[in-house]
Amino acid sequence: MSIKKVVCFDLDPQRLGRMMEAVREAGGDPVEAGHKAVHRLARAAQAVLAGGEEGIELLARLALDRPSLPRIAVVEAALTSAELLGVVERTHPWALFTDPFESPRLEAAVRDALAASMEAMPAGDATQRVLLSAAAPNFERLVADGLTGADGYHYLRLRLDEELERSSRYSRPLALVLVDVDDLRGINDRYGRGVGDFALKQVAATLHAGARAVDRVGRWAGGTFVLVLPETAAGAAYGIAERLRADIAGRRFQASVPPGIEWQRIPPRLRLTVSCGVASTVREGAARPQSLLQRTDEALWRAKQGGRNRSVVDG
Repeated sequence: MSIKKVVCFDLDPQRLGRMMEAVREAGGDPVEAGHKAVHRLARAAQAVLAGGEEGIELLARLALDRPSLPRIAVVEAALTSAELLGVVERTHPWALFTDPFESPRLEAAVRDALAASMEAMPAGDATQRVLLSAAAPNFERLVADGLTGADGYHYLRLRLDEELERSSRYSRPLALVLVDVDDLRGINDRYGRGVGDFALKQVAATLHAGARAVDRVGRWAGGTFVLVLPETAAGAAYGIAERLRADIAGRRFQASVPPGIEWQRIPPRLRLTVSCGVASTVREGAARPQSLLQRTDEALWRAKQGGRNRSVVDG
């Protein structure tokens, strides 16, 4: 039976001690490492656990050397949501905890990381998943779009990369739907940006209500949202897009009136429409993120050029 070594690094000796104890409880062999020894020791390790700002930078460099090595990060509880997101983007941690952490949760994450590291992973496989401690109970909320509550762009990209890797590894379909609010600029110009923001919130709420539990709903940019649909081929994704598009087009939204806006400027029942572009990975080379995104965006462009308020599937 191989020894499950876990390299541990933290300039805070008390936190380092708690981290090493969690590794022992998880059945791993903690190896304390200094700055110069981390990279050498990590070559033969099954996981790396690091804390503090210096630890995060070390994990970021290790992500380049061994992208499939499970990395567990412990950060200060005072970090803002933007700083937490920066840690995830730079380090791609297997697990992220804010300090003070709950030892049983950290132990469970170490056990999961050790189990994953013993699997046969292809070279360059960067599969990661972000686990959160109770001290950061809703990281998704922290990195959500502040206006609509949908996933924010950066967090959505992380989840999309994860789903694309899963789709490629297990040869399972994955679909994207880009949903763009028609004439959002005209709504802003006619009624004010407050009403435009109201429109975005209503579209996001409708998408959330109509999405499945396994789907991701995010705001891509401006008036564009994206649906990430696991286990979904293009035909089924088109059906989902059409159902949501028709739902939005069939409603009349009661617009709220922002301060300083007269009623006469706003229709009592606001009509909204969206255009949708659809593409899936069931196509050679389509699992590459840029390829799938480009094809979905081209399908959306054709929906706009075709008269708006319609869905177009790639291909």
